[in-house]
Amino acid sequence: MEIDEDFRCSACHYVLIEPKFTACAHRYCQNCLKKLLMSNQSAICLVNSCRQPINKNEIFPDFPIEKLLKRLTTIVCANKSNGCEWKGDYPMYKEHLDKCSFGRFQCELCSAEFSQRSIYEEHFSACPKAFVLCPLNSVGCKVEIRREALPDHLTSSMVEHFQRLAEKLTTNSNENVENDKFRTTLNKIQQELVRMRIDSQLSTGKFCQMVKNFDLTQSLIDNDGTFVWCIENVQQSFLNAKNSVEPVCLISSPFYTSKSGYKLSLKVYLNGDKNVRNSHLSLYVTLMRNDFDTLLQWPFPYPITFCLYDQSSRRDHVVHTLKPDEQSESFQQPRMETNKSSGIRDFCPLWKLFSKEFGYVKGNRMFIKTFVDFHLFPTSIWPLWTKLQSAGLPTSVEQLMLKNLTEDK
Repeated sequence: MEIDEDFRCSACHYVLIEPKFTACAHRYCQNCLKKLLMSNQSAICLVNSCRQPINKNEIFPDFPIEKLLKRLTTIVCANKSNGCEWKGDYPMYKEHLDKCSFGRFQCELCSAEFSQRSIYEEHFSACPKAFVLCPLNSVGCKVEIRREALPDHLTSSMVEHFQRLAEKLTTNSNENVENDKFRTTLNKIQQELVRMRIDSQLSTGKFCQMVKNFDLTQSLIDNDGTFVWCIENVQQSFLNAKNSVEPVCLISSPFYTSKSGYKLSLKVYLNGDKNVRNSHLSLYVTLMRNDFDTLLQWPFPYPITFCLYDQSSRRDHVVHTLKPDEQSESFQQPRMETNKSSGIRDFCPLWKLFSKEFGYVKGNRMFIKTFVDFHLFPTSIWPLWTKLQSAGLPTSVEQLMLKNLTEDK
């Protein structure tokens, strides 16, 4: 079917889906327009003869065109070139696109690929590479920054943000304002000031150091060489990894072997890494640079045991031990923030990971425990260690029991 130009999107050049029109009177699919606005700090109309700026506040639903679109009865799927043979009317076409198995949707910001439009749109609304406004835009911070860089901006600009809030508060307080709208704004600013709990230390630049010290204190909770990582939202994370062009990993928070010991973190590829993609879960450990590294022995000498918990009654935990290769750069003293990761690529087959016979993923969560073995136990102890994982014991008690079991043998 030949599509009338009035029914074509100015971005994807196919049938408009949820049509919108801009101030320059050109039409776009809602999703195409959203993608255009999020991928650029200042969007420009894609029509060659136009090239006018697109203002987010000057975008409107195109109800007349949508009404006409509903009259189309012989639409061919946009994925025909990929092999889809679907034909139908406009309302059915909108539903078909959401589940068309021939669809290929790629995020232009991070290059992740998806086979379903709904999942792609969900990703795009949270893509770390998308530009977002600073949350304090209402008080004058006009920074537009990629979502992944927003936490750093909020931390580094904390003093400036506080000053802007204080100035706004002072300005509004000195005005004889009767308007309820301004009073509401004033109350919100006061609430924000209370929430942020900013004190005089901000003026001396000590706040960032306070945050750093707080984060370090929180991390040191895991400072005995053991670490249990709870991974949430496993199904969606797995789907994102499966639909991505490149292997996708999740990274844990850091943990330590002691308060002045080695610093490590975990990295998991839910859909596998490199040659085991789509067949296994891959698990790695990463040595991280730490203030105490010059006091420690290098290369890192201790075996590391990983346990993927089976949360079912079978308790068929997946356990593997990684022995450090002293020649590998992964276990040398870190010169950068992190070393190259090392681990077990074929840690657990995917068929087993998601099998209903086991409980490796339960309630959309999985648990991975890491244990740094300070040469306390022989390798024969791990089956006994596995059985103790359901007892909820403190590490010190667990190690005492293992020691006793070892001596009894």
